[in-house]
Amino acid sequence: MSQQPIYRRTAMDAALAQSSGQTPIYSTSPLSSEDRIIQARFSDRQRRIVRISLDQVDEIYQFRSRKDPLLLENLAKQFRESNVCHHLPSVVEIAPGYYGCFGGNTRIQAARIANWTEMDAWLYSDLTAKELKRYSHGLNKDQRNLNPLDDTRALLSNLYEDLVGIFIPPVPRDPQADFSEQVEVEVEVVRKWLYRIDNQVGAVEPGIPDLVTGADTGSEATPEDGKRYVLHLLQTEYGMGFSWSTLIRNRLPLVTFPRVLQNAIAAEEITAEGAKHLAKLKDEHRIRAVLDDHQVPKTVTGIRKRVRELLATTTPERRKEGQPPAPVTSTFQSIATRLRTTNWQTMPAEKRQRILDLMHQLNREFE
Repeated sequence: MSQQPIYRRTAMDAALAQSSGQTPIYSTSPLSSEDRIIQARFSDRQRRIVRISLDQVDEIYQFRSRKDPLLLENLAKQFRESNVCHHLPSVVEIAPGYYGCFGGNTRIQAARIANWTEMDAWLYSDLTAKELKRYSHGLNKDQRNLNPLDDTRALLSNLYEDLVGIFIPPVPRDPQADFSEQVEVEVEVVRKWLYRIDNQVGAVEPGIPDLVTGADTGSEATPEDGKRYVLHLLQTEYGMGFSWSTLIRNRLPLVTFPRVLQNAIAAEEITAEGAKHLAKLKDEHRIRAVLDDHQVPKTVTGIRKRVRELLATTTPERRKEGQPPAPVTSTFQSIATRLRTTNWQTMPAEKRQRILDLMHQLNREFE
């Protein structure tokens, strides 16, 4: 039978030791940087120490897709050797007896690897989804833990909390879905809304609409109000500082990449800029083949060159046996004809936006 942790740094055990006449063993280790941030951020909220079962706790609103396996193993080794967790994770109760960890997820995972079955944690009360998402996104950005794809997911999930009920309808909560699945649904709703706004609204100045402040409750939300508010959030609340064009052209396409590309970005096999070029291949098998090809440099230049080579010919499925690849000029002429004859008014907005994105990329290639 494995030895259970003794939890000697918690205030709970210190109090129990004092009440029984024992000398309490209480660690005076300084708080970790994350613990200090959490306590400062939610200093006005009630919190207490509780003992949680590790099979009754889950990560919530953790936007970082990749964790350092060496860090996890080293921390688990410390737990196994000392039976002490020097810094307690922070949780909220999302159902009776079931908890969501929003601070110290690495410690939870390491405790599981160390075969712990329970541990103590700080339980916070009355924290909203909006507060938890904003905290998690901000902390990970400060620690530079997020790749561009994770950062975009976090941004869109935070935008959902600011826009829901005013500019977009709420997404029903599926009790069977975990938090990551719920976030993916929210991200898709916001992405579609942003594309629709981009097609409907021209240039506007950032600002907070009266509907948001509550000063005007008799008007309906307009697309212009929505765009103004998003610009305000990007430049102030989120501290992003980038433009509407950057959001629409550079960030939104990331969350529509094939799963193989998203996994490659998360594993740091490829940069987001390189992934944009690979996404032009569309077919996941061809994308995977380029990623696995050791002859192709995984730099933006190397990937762009290989993608150009692949796109310069017709696909093997459409090429007749023995027929040479179509000339490049023929391909250009065919595309030009389709662009001239396409009815842009009847085309779905998302498809039209994707084509416009490709046109912008093409223009940049000639610069």
